[in-house]
Amino acid sequence: MRLIPLALRRRLKRRSFARTWRKIEAFTYQCAPVPTWSRVRRLNDIAHVWERHPER
Repeated sequence: MRLIPLALRRRLKRRSFARTWRKIEAFTYQCAPVPTWSRVRRLNDIAHVWERHPER
């Protein structure tokens, strides 16, 4: 028996994924060389991480 509905679990998982990758992008932008940061940025663009709004 699941206490949390599947749709809600998926939404929470997506939210944590977006938060994590935004943090990784911010960190690499500050600390890593340009190719690494641009790769992370490209991955985030492909995954539409910035289109998700976990703050809501």
